[in-house]
Amino acid sequence: MKPRRIIFTRPLIEKIRRGEAQCTYRREPKQGLFEVYQGPWMKAKPTGILIEFYSSEQVHLGILTDADAQAAGVKDAETLRRLLERWYGKLPQTMWRNWFKVQQQDPGARPQAP
Repeated sequence: MKPRRIIFTRPLIEKIRRGEAQCTYRREPKQGLFEVYQGPWMKAKPTGILIEFYSSEQVHLGILTDADAQAAGVKDAETLRRLLERWYGKLPQTMWRNWFKVQQQDPGARPQAP
C-alpha cells in the first residue's frame, strides 16, 4: 500500500529528523504509513521521511502540559495551542494526539528554501 501524505512545517520536520518530535496533534486519528511533506498542500515537497503512526488518543486541549507540547517538538503548551489555532482556525475542545515512529529518512531529500 502506498503511503499517504502528511504536511509538517520546516522547523517540525527538522525536529522529526533529530528525534525531538514523536507525536502530532490533528483533528482526526492517524494510523499507518505516511510520507512527510513540507509546504502548502498543492505545492508540498517530499522530505524523504517516512513515518508510521502506531497509536492515537483523544486529548482535551485545555489541559495539555508543556511536556505534551515538547513531545510534538513545540516549546510549551501555550505555543502549541497558538500554532494549532493558526493552522486550523477555531479549535475544538479535543483533538487527536497521534504517536509516530520514523521508518525511513533520506537526508539528501531536503526540500529547497522558497
